[in-house]
This record gives sequence, structure tokens and C-alpha cells, in this order.
Amino acid sequence: MPGFGCSFDPANDPPSITWYADLYYAAFSNMPEFGLGCHVLGHHSGGVIGTELAAKYQGFCRSLTSVGPTVMSVNDRQELSKTFLDPFNKPVPSGEHLIKTWEYLRWEGIPEKNMELMQREALDHIRAWKGRNQIYTCVWSYDCEKSMRLIEKGCKIMGLCAKDDVLWPYFENFKSVGRVVEAKEIEGGNFGPDLDSEGILKAFVPFIESV
Repeated sequence: MPGFGCSFDPANDPPSITWYADLYYAAFSNMPEFGLGCHVLGHHSGGVIGTELAAKYQGFCRSLTSVGPTVMSVNDRQELSKTFLDPFNKPVPSGEHLIKTWEYLRWEGIPEKNMELMQREALDHIRAWKGRNQIYTCVWSYDCEKSMRLIEKGCKIMGLCAKDDVLWPYFENFKSVGRVVEAKEIEGGNFGPDLDSEGILKAFVPFIESV
């Protein structure tokens, strides 16, 4: 469940994460393949969308897996928003935003030797300079902990996180949210789905097979 990148730029700023979750539900809920529900796997902002999808549409999600869960206090969300709501790469005539995007991704932890991932993420971030801020505004105002408690007990929940993920300091919050969850450590920093896809699959496949 990507929150930005190769997705789209809404004409108007979405009011909340619910807006994104509603789009997914409208797109998939009437398909016969989803008649028995689905297993949702979301990374960072995608995990936040998945949390709202599972909380609002009871019975639609048979399981929810968040790679880098965002279970944070209001103060912690406000603090992180100071870094991740900055429209640092808004297009400018000088092209300075292109270098800023490249440097941002190096800071985020993409290995310099992985030029394929760097190039792809650079193109995605440059294209999504507006959509990134749109969804991040919704992410930092969303209470994942509250929503997780609303998810029906029949929907199993798992969180995966790497020690060098920006959200690792808050992983304990996910584990102690007040309901049964599975929590596993992976690798790959902020780019687990690319840098540790095997680790994610090793955790995810047995998890959904047990549902």
C-alpha cells in the first residue's frame, strides 16, 4: 500500500487518512476476489492507511502487517513532523531541488552502492513532492494506537521494524498497544521492503497462513 511515489497527487489536500483508506475500500471491496477479505501489508504511510482500513471496515481485513508501525504520542508525531513535513524538494528553476532530493535519500539510509534503488526513489520523491506532504500531513495527525484498539480481534496484527528505521524508537509502543500483536525485527532501515524483502516474506507468509 504505497502512500506516495508512483501513485497520484489529489487535486485538493485530503482531510485525513480516512480519505485514503476509503479509496482502497471503494476500489477493491466489490471485487469477487475480496469477498472473503484480504491480508494488508503496508510500509510506513501505507501501514497507517492499512490501520484505518482495518479499523473502519470491520471484516474486510483478515490481517494487518505494518512495516515500520507509526504508534506514537501526539508530541512524538509533532516532533517528527518538523522533519518530514518540510517541502524541501518543491521544484525551483535552478534545479536545486533535485540535489536536495538525492541528499535526503542518502540521509534516509539508501546505500551508495545501490544506485538502482537510489535512482528509483529519487524519481519517486521528485515526482511526489506534493503528494508526499499531503499524506504526511494526515499521518502525523493520525492516532494509530487508538485505531488499533478498534480493530476487531479476528484481524491479526503484526509489526515489522528494523533497528535503523526512523520509527524504531517507537516500536515498543506498538507492542504495548493493549491488544495481542506479533512483533519481529527485520533489516533494511527505512527501506525494508527493498533491502530485506526476504526477511519480510519469512515473517509474513507464515503469519497469514496461520489466519
